[in-house]
Amino acid sequence: PQFRTIPDSSLMYSDELRKHAEVYGKGLNAIIDKLDNEIELGDVIRKMAKVHAKKQVFKNHIMVSF
Repeated sequence: PQFRTIPDSSLMYSDELRKHAEVYGKGLNAIIDKLDNEIELGDVIRKMAKVHAKKQVFKNHIMVSF
């Protein structure tokens, strides 16, 4: 949803996409760091889910249908 207002031709160079990529990378690292501890991994996943829900990002926004 946060990228809807950005034309496809401009998306690759947008600050919004760069910031999103940085946050995505940090989140992925947090998941990888907790893979050996199920409880902490669950905590990280729940925290990410809450943030996505707060920003109204839902499954249909990220799933691709083929």
